[in-house]
Amino acid sequence: MKEVRFWGLLLGLFVCLGAVIPLVSKADVFDTAPAGLNLEGLFEPGKFDRNSATMQTVSKNGHSQHVIELTNDDNQVGAMWSTPVNRFNMRVDNQVSMWVNFGDKAVSEGLAVVLQNDPRKMSAISRYGKKSIIGENLGVYGTDTYTRRTAPATIAKTAIQKSWALELDTKVNDGGFWGLYPRGNSFDEKPKKMHMAASYPASPDTYTQRGGLTSSYRFEQNHGSIADKLPLADGNWHHLVLKWVASKQIMSYTLDQGPTRMTTIDTTVFGKDIRNVTWGLTSTATTANARTLVVFDRLPQPIEIESDLNVTNLTQERTVHEGDWVHGGDELEYEYVLSYLNGDNEWQQVKASLPLPEQVHFSHAKIRYADGTEEEIKFTSGR
Repeated sequence: MKEVRFWGLLLGLFVCLGAVIPLVSKADVFDTAPAGLNLEGLFEPGKFDRNSATMQTVSKNGHSQHVIELTNDDNQVGAMWSTPVNRFNMRVDNQVSMWVNFGDKAVSEGLAVVLQNDPRKMSAISRYGKKSIIGENLGVYGTDTYTRRTAPATIAKTAIQKSWALELDTKVNDGGFWGLYPRGNSFDEKPKKMHMAASYPASPDTYTQRGGLTSSYRFEQNHGSIADKLPLADGNWHHLVLKWVASKQIMSYTLDQGPTRMTTIDTTVFGKDIRNVTWGLTSTATTANARTLVVFDRLPQPIEIESDLNVTNLTQERTVHEGDWVHGGDELEYEYVLSYLNGDNEWQQVKASLPLPEQVHFSHAKIRYADGTEEEIKFTSGR
């Protein structure tokens, strides 16, 4: 077990103002991308033919970061998957946040944030044709190419297996003009305009076949926890935050500081006793110049950490417990102990935001690392 001890005050302050970056043209969308993370070694393009996804390097305030470009033209499918050091740990609380941009017209199909344990791993993608892409599946859902009555389980097998997905859908696939082109274009017969929804792509319950007698057979997608009528393809950068509460198996998601929606994830969908899953982004495009861009500003932490607080009254030489009183002027010592419990990665670049009482003035902090080395921090302001 690794251990880090803090005495006194150590604060981390993170401030995010606003939720939407102003409208930009396609020519300078990379230049005006929000500040984000360098993703070197953390993501790789999916290993399948015709993958359009790439990572573009840009410079922001002298720092190098990446913009993920999932699609940039017509008839494309793209996927970017996490590497083994960047897996999503389902047994600990986690948070992911990103900026997404779909251009200023509804030309792309949108994207999906995907958690998956598909046997294909980095090669996972929903089935697509040799000539044309079935855009409605966003690269993660089943592919509807069936002209006869077919069981939902059949289409479910063409999706990314053992997966959960949150879709940001910018194109309503409602069968086309007067519903004359339904097959492969009818997933969104119920949603109104652009939307966000969650579901299990490889579950037969996600699909319902319609038609017969007087109309063509086609599949409709059953959307869960849907948020409808969203202005996604307006040229703006939109901020998406996902928070995972492991103890309750609840994933919440918020777009542009709007209403937070929650859904339960049955983690057995990934397999029995699965802790870490591959995660990433998928997208499709059926129209020319359909650009789908993503900038990550927070990634999940695939390690488990425990924190403890011990307070000692040095003046009275006794431990302070919850509910105890201390005298004004007593010298107090606050000891924060952060312990590394388990995980697949090394513990690096640790940052802690520690709650401290306003009534106590702190003069210095000492950090003691697991190897015995120490670092002292002094506060001239007395806090």
